[in-house]
Amino acid sequence: MGDIEVNKRHVLSKANGHFAMSAYLQNLCCYEGANAVFETASATLHLMLGIDVTAKQIERISHFYGEEMGKLQDVSPVSNTLPETSKQPSQPSQVYYAMMDGAMIFTREDGWKEVKLGRGFSAAEHIKRPEHKRNLILQSEYIGHIGTHTDFLEKFDRLIQPHAKEAVFVCDGAPWIWNWVDDHYLRNTQILDYFHAKEHLCEFAESCFDDKKAREKWIKEQENLLLKDAVKQVINNILQLPLTTEMQQKKQKALVNYYQTNAKRMIYGSFRKRGLLIGSGPIEAANKTVIQQRLKLSGQRWTLSGAQQILNLRTTFFSNQQQKLLNCIKMAA
Repeated sequence: MGDIEVNKRHVLSKANGHFAMSAYLQNLCCYEGANAVFETASATLHLMLGIDVTAKQIERISHFYGEEMGKLQDVSPVSNTLPETSKQPSQPSQVYYAMMDGAMIFTREDGWKEVKLGRGFSAAEHIKRPEHKRNLILQSEYIGHIGTHTDFLEKFDRLIQPHAKEAVFVCDGAPWIWNWVDDHYLRNTQILDYFHAKEHLCEFAESCFDDKKAREKWIKEQENLLLKDAVKQVINNILQLPLTTEMQQKKQKALVNYYQTNAKRMIYGSFRKRGLLIGSGPIEAANKTVIQQRLKLSGQRWTLSGAQQILNLRTTFFSNQQQKLLNCIKMAA
């Protein structure tokens, strides 16, 4: 039974006759409401189509169907079976990247609140563009959640499971992420975002070297070692630096612990030889496009439920699942 059929009873019980407009117009309202403040969405529909729909109508429609799309996400089955992996590393074209991160929005109930976002995409959808500074990802799947990481990971797991055999996780060093990956996807590839690893290294070096040239030279040496799978040597080099202050010693201890904890995820040379991405830039970019461009506009104060509903619509559209929303609207009409 499909997602729409599972949720049909709920949709019909609330939506039948609720909005006196066509399914097509309701879909437009959802799209505009997910991408612009409701007053702007209303003005756009009037200007482009000559249709008068109030900001309040767009708000109600967007929140209603945003709630529905969230419930459709919750009815997909989750497999409890650990993924199997082949003896040979997956070919790049077979890889499914799984990335997760968070961004802050301002809410009425809790003030600043983190929105957790998951992004998955096939390596085959990742197009290299040497003439541009950034590569292109043709198609991605997204899951967004405002709440506990446990609930978020349950949703993200549903997105990953169909691709679990070839999943490659590229994330920062948040313990809750890697604890979950170890518990559920231990036999899949795990990569600590290279740029986070470098950022921590640079912050430590900033506190240890007064001479800029010496600092940059030392950092470059450690970068080269990291790209040759020599994380243990980098750790030794960090420990051998002469330190004079308690702050330096504290930062040294934190960096060594960070690298030791993630050493198995820092064999960047081997990952690159396999043609794998070693940076989590795609999910950091998604934080801006999926979350911040709508939910973090100047002066906005969201209710938790309202923000989640709009987030559900945005992940639907950015995942290119507009037809799922349209089918839901047509069923309710």
